[in-house]
Amino acid sequence: MSRIAVEAMRAGNEDAAWAALYLTVYWAGKDGRAKYRQLVGEEPSLRSLELAAEVEYILGEQPYVSLFE
Repeated sequence: MSRIAVEAMRAGNEDAAWAALYLTVYWAGKDGRAKYRQLVGEEPSLRSLELAAEVEYILGEQPYVSLFE
């Protein structure tokens, strides 16, 4: 899923990139913050996704994201 996030962003498919990014970070559980940093390190343009700022805020407060909060 990490690879899909990066490749989708590079291909300009922001919807697929967002879904893959969020699922990757979610599936990482308590390592979500580190996984997000890894993905953004590989493809910095992921930070430009519409909801990336919200994910960064959440990960600043806790090391994981959830699906239904």
